[in-house]
Amino acid sequence: MSDNGVALIPKNDECADELAHSVRGKVKFYGADTFAELEEVRDLGLEGSEIIWAGEKIHFALAGKHSLDDALAAIAIAKEVPVSSKAIKKGLESVKPLFGRLEILKGRTTVIRDCYNANPESTAKSVDAIRLTGREGKFTWRPICLS
Repeated sequence: MSDNGVALIPKNDECADELAHSVRGKVKFYGADTFAELEEVRDLGLEGSEIIWAGEKIHFALAGKHSLDDALAAIAIAKEVPVSSKAIKKGLESVKPLFGRLEILKGRTTVIRDCYNANPESTAKSVDAIRLTGREGKFTWRPICLS
């Protein structure tokens, strides 16, 4: 990266200081508490999150804390470019799960399709997202292998 570049580093990452140390350009740390416009975040379980940004409600459809962390990264980039709060809202609300990546399929039974070629870390985050939904009722874990 050039000397006039900007490295955006998640503030709460365990390696944040180490990552910042090797940057030649400017370093900016980001997180939920670094944005003046971020008023509140509500976890909606399998429905994703509701983000109150500059007085506007934004529905971010991806479930799980790891997905919210990705949304904060996108916000940090958008603010650096910069783009408007309206554009941030429009962008975050347009995000939908990709096929096989923590897709919530609703019907008589809710099915969570998470079947892409995952690694152990992403699998653990998907399980956490499901476990932390706070939903009442019975959950049955049934791995299905399709080949």
